[in-house]
This record gives sequence, structure tokens and C-alpha cells, in this order.
Amino acid sequence: METRQDLEGNYLDNIHHLNDGRISTSLDSNSEASFCSYLSWESFGNILVFIMMRDKKLNCFSNSVYLTFLACSDSFLLTIRLIQESLKVFPPQQLALISNEMCKFSYILRLPATLLSPWLVVGLSLDRYVCVRFPLTRDRLCTRKKAITICSTMLCLAFAMIVPFVVDGELKNDQCLPSDGLKGYYSFIRLLFSSSLPSLLILVLNILIVIQMQRSHQFQKTFRTSASDAVSRQQDRSIRPLVLVSVLAFVTLLPLSVSEAVQVSLMISKTDSMALTLGMKLWPVFSTIYMLNFGQNFYILIGSSSNYRNIIKSRLASCTLKWNKNKP
Repeated sequence: METRQDLEGNYLDNIHHLNDGRISTSLDSNSEASFCSYLSWESFGNILVFIMMRDKKLNCFSNSVYLTFLACSDSFLLTIRLIQESLKVFPPQQLALISNEMCKFSYILRLPATLLSPWLVVGLSLDRYVCVRFPLTRDRLCTRKKAITICSTMLCLAFAMIVPFVVDGELKNDQCLPSDGLKGYYSFIRLLFSSSLPSLLILVLNILIVIQMQRSHQFQKTFRTSASDAVSRQQDRSIRPLVLVSVLAFVTLLPLSVSEAVQVSLMISKTDSMALTLGMKLWPVFSTIYMLNFGQNFYILIGSSSNYRNIIKSRLASCTLKWNKNKP
């Protein structure tokens, strides 16, 4: 039977391996193939988001910047995960040996995308809140230039936070792990900056958006006209898909965020090892839900808005036409 120290060690390993593809339990070849197909389908959705956001009807809005950054960041992370899952079919001796330099380079590839994705959703939620809170000045406040600046700043901060791992990451038993001195820092980043804090901000901002929209509807009832009703419905249709993106990001981040907070609290308090064991058993489920966050945006947009469906149809038709023209 595992001791409490073993459980705590396994939990910390799960945190370190969350983005290495080793978090799930052992799968047979069919399950591995299904999971790879699932990751490919998510990556395909992100590619379509990128194509859709290039449309001139959307490209002028600030929210297209956040969705484009999200599509690129999430696709990059899913590609790494897909490669890791694909490599599982090869025996270890057929794989190239991993050096300490490659280990440190892997942190540069994985961690910024993991940190960046939830904060881009926070930025998107803040952008939408400003639009509904200050409708008369949103064209001045919510611009593409400002959105690009915010996203670029987030990216730089994400890289800055992983500098210690690049300096002090190490290889242990053919696994790329933080050094012992960085385990606490890694857990702190995972718990606060990659899950709990962005989840809380996404929740608060979307509650404020809903409240503000309700207030706007109440105000418009006082001066109701057919024209104002039409404008109100159009604004609701444009905001609703983006709010759904934020809300479902919160839903996919929440289980792992709560699980990590509970597990850390149990380890600090040194109580209830049975709860710690249960959390370990549920971890693969939570991590799978967490992975949904990196590939669901396209399907949310086209599922909730006919406008996005029409735009992607038009974009794909245009791309197909250009490709046929360029064929020899």
C-alpha cells in the first residue's frame, strides 16, 4: 500500500508531467490511436479558427486578435502533445537520447503555450466586458493595436516566467523534470498562474458581462424602438459566441484547478490521505477535460452563430477556388 509520501510524490510528478503526455494511464494501441485522432481534430479546429479570423468581416475587430493568438498557441501545444503520443508506439531504444539541453529546450516549447492560453481567454473576456460596459467608446478602447500589444505582453511574460527552468531544468531517469529546487516554483505556477487565477478572472469578467447586458436591456426598454431592438439583438448575437468561448474555457479549466488546490491543501495540512488517493485516481479524467480547452473554440463559434458558419464556408470556398486556379 502506498504511503502518504508516495502519494504526494506521485501528485507532484503528475503536475510536472501534465504537458509531457504521461499524465494519463496506460492505453492500448487502439486507445492511443483514438486519442491521437482526437488531438488532430482539435488541431484542425484551431487551423479553421485562424482561417476564419483572416476574413475581412472579422479581421478589423480586437477579438479576432485574441482568437488568432489562441489558435496559434493551442495548435502549437496540441502538436507537441500529438508528437508525444505518437512516439509512444515506438520502443524507448528506438528513440533518440534526450540530453539536458533538449530537456531545457522542451520547457521553452511547452510551458509558454500552457501559461498563455488561459490568459488569452482572460484578455478576450476583458475585451468583451469593456465593449459592453463602454459601448460609445469601444471603437477607441478595443482596437486591434491594443489587443496585439496585450497579447504580445502576455507572451513575453510567459517566456520570462520559464527562464528558471531553462537555466536549471534537468534530466532524471530519461524524464525531463524541474530540479528539486524548482519543484515548488513549478507547482506554484501551475496552481496559480496556469489554472486558478485565470479561472477566477474568467468567471468574474463573464458575470460582469452578463450583468451589464441585463442592465443595457433594461435601459433600452425605457426607450424602445424597432431600430434599437434590432441593434440590441445584433449585439447579443455577436457577443454570445465569445462569451461561450470564455465560459467553456472556465468549465474545462475548473476541475483541474480545484483538484490541484485541494491536493496542495491536503499535502500542506497532512490530513486525509484517502482524499489524496481519490484525487490521484480522478486526475486522468480532469487532465482530459483540461485538454478540451485547447481545441474547442472553433466548434463553439460555429455551433452558436450562423454568422461564423457562413464566414468559414465563404473562406473555405475562396481557398478552394484559389487552390484550383493555382493547380498546374
